[in-house]
Amino acid sequence: MNGSLITPVGGDCWRSDFATIDSDYTWSSGRPVDCATAHQGYTYAVTTLSKTLPRTLIDQESGNVRDDIDTAARDSCDAASAHFLPITALQESRVEPGYFLPSEGAWGAGARWVRCDFAIIAYGSSFADPRLEKLPAKISDFVHDAESTPQILALCVNTEESTDASHPFNSDTATFADCGKDPQWREASEDHLPGDDTALFPSEKARNEFDQAHCGDPADAAGQVWITYEPTTDSWKTGDRTVECWVASASPAPSA
Repeated sequence: MNGSLITPVGGDCWRSDFATIDSDYTWSSGRPVDCATAHQGYTYAVTTLSKTLPRTLIDQESGNVRDDIDTAARDSCDAASAHFLPITALQESRVEPGYFLPSEGAWGAGARWVRCDFAIIAYGSSFADPRLEKLPAKISDFVHDAESTPQILALCVNTEESTDASHPFNSDTATFADCGKDPQWREASEDHLPGDDTALFPSEKARNEFDQAHCGDPADAAGQVWITYEPTTDSWKTGDRTVECWVASASPAPSA
């Protein structure tokens, strides 16, 4: 049965792959399964959206969920996740969130539930083709482990190239690495460029000085290679002020 025809319940478990949880917005991938059996997805919350949202679910031009509904669904799941998953200081993680909506027909008839799921990307899987980990039968075990050791959720990266020849997000060989096992690249910190919604995009000089002070100086002192990922002119207009600092030792890439 099409999962979008089933009113979901918090605590449901699902068999899934990355492509499904990433893009199957009305879930056409079967019924929930017994959590004691193999599964990769977990419903941590079921939220309800406003009845004032449009009755048309899909944008006919793009074929995707309408932007206003997409934003409302993501925001509702993000709010619920703060009560379920530990909040880490770092933005990047192995958590793959997903939300799922009623079928087009059910949405048009007034259904407004949102199924909020999460999955975990498996260590060793490639950025080009991520695999999902199997989740435990008792999700409380996972939450306990994540609360006691938040780094198990953090994103670290290995590549087949030397550190000097690659960056964590520009390598065709990048894989998800265990942050507890001396990965090649790790996110060291996350800072925010100053500026309210009306601020102009900072000059290259101002951005470089910010990067050096918040990332370069501590990395240089530790003898680490470093790189920052910062807002673009387009993302700045949407309110993005985040600067990620990634560091690596200057040693060769880890062996496979």
